[in-house]
Amino acid sequence: MIHNMVDKIKSYEKEIFVAITSVLGVILAVGGVLLWTSRLDKAPIEYRKNAFDIEFAPPSSALFVASKNGSKYYPIDCKSANRINDENKIFFESESEATDSGFERTSSCR
Repeated sequence: MIHNMVDKIKSYEKEIFVAITSVLGVILAVGGVLLWTSRLDKAPIEYRKNAFDIEFAPPSSALFVASKNGSKYYPIDCKSANRINDENKIFFESESEATDSGFERTSSCR
């Protein structure tokens, strides 16, 4: 019985191949059209630096500040410390914490 089914399938081998190939082609075409049309509805992605205003406040326990790009640390109320960009600021609670991190105290603010 199985042998008869195999012979029947082999006799329609070309037609089965064409049918399966056609179905897969239609699925790929429909999928491609759906993917292409889904992109038409969307606006392009826009990248903006500093798109949101973020309030920056140092930790309340911080007494000293340094720049991650520099070698000096400053008292938190030093005018020179205000020149450090907010995204580069590192805060310390003590002088020993700052010196242990590899920074040395500035001579401009005492």
